[in-house]
Amino acid sequence: MLTKIGGIIIISAIFSFLSISSYGQNSSDIEIKDTIKKSEQKFKKHSPKKASLMSTFLPGLGQIYNDKYWKVPVIYAAEGTLLYFYHWNNIRYIEYNKAYIDMVNGRISDYKGVTSAERLKQAKDYYRRYRDLNIIGMFAVYILNIIDASVDAHLYNFDVSKDLSLKIQPATIYTENSQTFTGISCSISF
Repeated sequence: MLTKIGGIIIISAIFSFLSISSYGQNSSDIEIKDTIKKSEQKFKKHSPKKASLMSTFLPGLGQIYNDKYWKVPVIYAAEGTLLYFYHWNNIRYIEYNKAYIDMVNGRISDYKGVTSAERLKQAKDYYRRYRDLNIIGMFAVYILNIIDASVDAHLYNFDVSKDLSLKIQPATIYTENSQTFTGISCSISF
């Protein structure tokens, strides 16, 4: 009980000192705050959530938000290619499925040189499989688009200066049993 009262007194004292110190600002404090505001405004605030939502509603919009314009044609080229092959495989699947049903029911005995219902079934299954894989591919490109927008937004203000370096060199590792091993040492300088 006594420690709770002591903690409350300390917290209230801190808040009262903070409120008193804010009244006594001089011009140099204001200049420092203005400098900090200006330096914060240099960096564009980037929201990963906003980039993800933008890419969710319209693929590529998050990349535009992140100033990665070159990625938009890549996304649409991938989606367009997968959509084209989906359509191509779907047409052939429907065609071979109809031929398979007609051959099983005895309406036809030959379709494009194929005289076996089993061969038509294999062709039908082949085109269905690749049609379905194209659907999965389109979904994967869509999800990767969202993930890419989010990661780019997280790394938007990441500073890669010229002072960064990675040094890899051989090293000797000593153990407690007086054994030595050869290994690799990595050191990062920044």
